[in-house]
Amino acid sequence: MRYILLLIPFFAFANVTSELVTGADRKLFSYTQVCEFFGVKDALLASKESSSKIDCMGKSFEISNFCEKKYTGNLNYTKARFDLVDGKIACHFSDTVILELACKGKYSKFCKNTNESCNELKSEFAHSLDLSTSMILEIYPPRLKCFFQSKSKIPNSANL
Repeated sequence: MRYILLLIPFFAFANVTSELVTGADRKLFSYTQVCEFFGVKDALLASKESSSKIDCMGKSFEISNFCEKKYTGNLNYTKARFDLVDGKIACHFSDTVILELACKGKYSKFCKNTNESCNELKSEFAHSLDLSTSMILEIYPPRLKCFFQSKSKIPNSANL
């Protein structure tokens, strides 16, 4: 089984201190493919507008909407991100996602209701997975820990 630990400053939740993913895979798409999906044909000018949006000839689209629509019904789809190395858009898939978020400052509210907080994080990190467990680690600062898992195994990459 594959394990990947990502320590990345996330745009939406800067206090997410770790993301552990098992059974990870991804599918890459060119900016042109994504623009065409949204109905912008022959997009000569396509670029990254923000950390979550693509600009297709002056029209703005959320990349998460692309992956969510493309993989509707896939129980392993977790998130959409720009792949800066390949210059493409990546739709990510995994069997499990374990998140840890430091509850301090403006993020203190996340330690008040663990299930609600984990479900808020789900849309950014574990879209189609189910929340299986949530807890508070009683260290300083307290940390919210969320465990998400899929009900199915990731299909072979050729089938994505």
